[in-house]
Amino acid sequence: MIRGEGTPRCPENEDRPVLGERRTHLAMAEEIMKFLKKVDI
Repeated sequence: MIRGEGTPRCPENEDRPVLGERRTHLAMAEEIMKFLKKVDI
């Protein structure tokens, strides 16, 4: 993947472990969708 995109963890999530895991999964899903859209288009 392109550097800076699709990173599993962000510094912001590290500060909040409780929300971190949920946000990480959501962020990964969003990044994957964005990546697929870029490839399709």
